[in-house]
Amino acid sequence: MDFTILTYNVLFGKAVAFVPHLLEKYEPDVVCLQEFEITVDNIQRIERTGYYLADYSHSFVKFLKVYGVATFYNPKTLKAKDGEVIPLSRSFYEIILLILAVNQKRTVLKTQFTHKKIKKTIDVYNLHLTMHGTNAARLKQLEKVMQNIEETNGTSLIVAGDFNYAYKRKALEKVMRAHKLQEATRNLLYTLIWNFLWFIPVPLKPDYILYKGLTLKETIREKETISDHFPVVSRFTL
Repeated sequence: MDFTILTYNVLFGKAVAFVPHLLEKYEPDVVCLQEFEITVDNIQRIERTGYYLADYSHSFVKFLKVYGVATFYNPKTLKAKDGEVIPLSRSFYEIILLILAVNQKRTVLKTQFTHKKIKKTIDVYNLHLTMHGTNAARLKQLEKVMQNIEETNGTSLIVAGDFNYAYKRKALEKVMRAHKLQEATRNLLYTLIWNFLWFIPVPLKPDYILYKGLTLKETIREKETISDHFPVVSRFTL
């Protein structure tokens, strides 16, 4: 039995209109969106495709708009339990913004899904780690997720999203090994193109899909995107 997950940073909601095309093309069971503007219109835009909102979590406010992570799922294949919001520590930059009364509290959204046909349970963590700050700050946030994984002791799980971890991977790989996670996105060299000085394209890899208790079949980076990130799709065997 296959299980497919899509993760996509929609660039402060700008690429939400592209998501229905991705759902039709890849038919994922679970969809993890980051920088999703939390509005009724945006949620309904996705749900009109037949997918249900599992849950969403606020992450930050920018220009008086609320953005966060949102997880959708295919109700034909999965049953979802209520989501769990995991608060993350703030980076130094985010502490400064807090002092300036700008909310930058990062959160991770955990949802437990049960496959309707084979009754297998999969925990999905949808995350968006801090963009501003050092890798040490991001690793501290990621360890909070790992702590939850160890406490839950789920046999099958996926951690997907925008890690904002684009360089010096050794420390990240150490965390993966310590918690017995494998990387589904290992075959991808980049998931984002950053234009240095506005005209020099620099490929970076901030987006990851980690997993345990599943068998990876393939991971695809979608060629088209409206965001600065590319959508990433992984297919597993349950």
